[in-house]
Amino acid sequence: MNRSWQKTVLWGGLPNSPLTEINRGKNHLFAIGINTYANFPKLTNAKKDIEDISDILVTQYSFDNDNVQVILDEQASRQNIIDRLDALRATVQPNDRLLWINTPSWRFYRSSKIDMLKNL
Repeated sequence: MNRSWQKTVLWGGLPNSPLTEINRGKNHLFAIGINTYANFPKLTNAKKDIEDISDILVTQYSFDNDNVQVILDEQASRQNIIDRLDALRATVQPNDRLLWINTPSWRFYRSSKIDMLKNL
């Protein structure tokens, strides 16, 4: 499927004003799903929710597999999360968007906000 139309948007201001091309950038997903916590009752759907959501974003929306980071259960160590965020900071560009999901809460960041995450 050709999704090139999703990469660029023509934007007009006032009537009869010239159209301006806006580069929409790429979509990135950073998702954490943890069913088992040390001091919390076991959850049943956190991991499955993340797997389902990431699959939907890749198959039905403009998320490329290369831009999807999914961390599940025991992979969700503090150091692994920091390492993956560092990798994101190196690849995300100014016009890109980052959807951060850690069940049960969701966060949406523009790429310029990723620099705030470096002081975890």
